[in-house]
Amino acid sequence: MLLSAITLNNPHVTAALIAMLSALIVALISATYSRKQLKQTKELAKIAKLSSEKIAKQNVESSEKIAEQNLKSTKVINNETIKNLEERRYTDTIIIQRIEWVNKIRNTFIDFNSLSKNTFEFLSIALRTEQGMKMEEFIKRTHDLDRLIDEVYLLSNPREYWFERLFEHMNDLRNYIIDVELSADPNLKQFRDYISVIVYIQQCILKSEWKRTKEEINSGDETSPEKMEKIFYKTAKEINPALYERLFSHNFNLN
Repeated sequence: MLLSAITLNNPHVTAALIAMLSALIVALISATYSRKQLKQTKELAKIAKLSSEKIAKQNVESSEKIAEQNLKSTKVINNETIKNLEERRYTDTIIIQRIEWVNKIRNTFIDFNSLSKNTFEFLSIALRTEQGMKMEEFIKRTHDLDRLIDEVYLLSNPREYWFERLFEHMNDLRNYIIDVELSADPNLKQFRDYISVIVYIQQCILKSEWKRTKEEINSGDETSPEKMEKIFYKTAKEINPALYERLFSHNFNLN
């Protein structure tokens, strides 16, 4: 009552009290708001922390998956690289061996052709001069021809048709030389026909083998028998169309 009387009788006091109450209310409201804001801030911080941890975990898992995938990809690439290198090394080895084979069989061809021509010429001269050839020398030459034919046979693939034809004509020439000695009747035209066919087949073999080797060097792959067959017959037709028609056209169609 006394406070109310004083307040009512003193407007200044009343204003002061109202101001104090207003300040107190504002303070209480501010404190309440601050506590709520602090709580919200803590909750937001907690949520942010959890989110950061979750994101970090996801990033770690993602990085691990990417690393695992990269490792698998690297292994696959390395395995393929090793496989390709092994295949290329295998092909390179075959190419080197084939080059050596071509050189060796070419030298054998040269030896056979040279001995055949030399023996036929020697026989022709001996028969014309009626001196004849010593039987010992003739037998040695025919044995040398047999040896060279055998060497070609061992170096070749006898299942390939062109080698079959080559052996056929090489043996025919060898038998013809023996017949010349026995009959004393050398026929130069017939001899030239034998030798021209033999040289033609030899050229086809050597040239087609070089083509196969170049293709394998460029591609890195071994040539299949079917592809080699096409290479040979195409080469044979390019070298001499007439002899190709005579010897091979019935066995292979280039069209």
